[in-house]
Amino acid sequence: MGQHFARGWSEASRFFFEASNLKRLGIENEGTAMMQRAATTGQRDVSATRPRPARAAPLRIPCACRQRGGAAGPGARGLVYLAVGLVLLTAMSRSAMAEEDGPKAWLAQARLALKHDDADRAVKLASRVLDVEADNTAALGIRAMAQEKLRHYKKAIADWNRFLEQEPNNATAYDLRGNAYFKQADIERAIADFDRSIGLRPETAAGHWRRGIALYYAGRFDAGRRQFEAYQTVDDNDVENAVWQYLCIAAEHGVATAREKMMRIGHDRRPVMMTIDALFRGKASPRDVLAAANAGDVPAAQRRQRLFYAHLYLGLYYESLDDEDKSRAHIHRAVHDYEVDGFMWHVARVHETLRSAAARSGSAADAPAR
Repeated sequence: MGQHFARGWSEASRFFFEASNLKRLGIENEGTAMMQRAATTGQRDVSATRPRPARAAPLRIPCACRQRGGAAGPGARGLVYLAVGLVLLTAMSRSAMAEEDGPKAWLAQARLALKHDDADRAVKLASRVLDVEADNTAALGIRAMAQEKLRHYKKAIADWNRFLEQEPNNATAYDLRGNAYFKQADIERAIADFDRSIGLRPETAAGHWRRGIALYYAGRFDAGRRQFEAYQTVDDNDVENAVWQYLCIAAEHGVATAREKMMRIGHDRRPVMMTIDALFRGKASPRDVLAAANAGDVPAAQRRQRLFYAHLYLGLYYESLDDEDKSRAHIHRAVHDYEVDGFMWHVARVHETLRSAAARSGSAADAPAR
């Protein structure tokens, strides 16, 4: 978590964009490095180098006729060479233009559009490929990721379904479809896909904090606790991991037990996080958290991010105390006043969706038992 919580959209864990997974999706050429969280809650960025087409050698057109005295002149042979050269250049230009059109070129352009956050263009270009090659898994994967960025989750899931019909053992595709399910608040299907992904890639099990969050919202608190405790072996400087472990314990055994068993962390470098850690341990107040979020002279984007996390975790803190009104107010501010890039903003939005649905139905069955 920590930086993973700060990640940008795809909203997803580091292994989505490892070279092996990109290769299976057919999109490895646009970059293999994943951003580190400055966030998952910070921003990750994929850097890529697109191979440039080899340049044709320059066409040299000699002027063969020379006037007396050695000065060059546009004699008859020179004009012939010039005419031939112009014909060749025109033919080469048309050939190059033809090579820039077609499924292969559209797919490369779609990858580039997705890399540069132009999701609308990525969808259009990938769709052009699929109109010609309906089973192109690379185009399906690119379009699914772009649809998710556009918050068209049903369309993203439909593309992943088609993808998985052709590659039923692709762990990355299950994981990304799980993200889409989570973002449309279909928690059980999200967990099922996360579990399928882990089954295919067991080495990712300990680091799968998104699965732990989904388990919390499914009311499977003991399994959630175990997931967060496993994550401690991946990153022991992450306040958010300790907080979610606390939330799982508090939901079943109460705040006193949760504080007693809350994992110790080293040092989370994000300023507001250490104050949030103290809050859940009973050593700081909500006022302290907001003061930490508002402290210092920082850029507006950084201030927004700090305030988002402050209100998200104040909302979750009050939920652990069964104070529904204060919890709802802080979550609402996190979602609507301080929207940020990254998976955790979607966690806040899904939280609000699930709790609002439970309130409207007048039944606790739609929310974790507390």
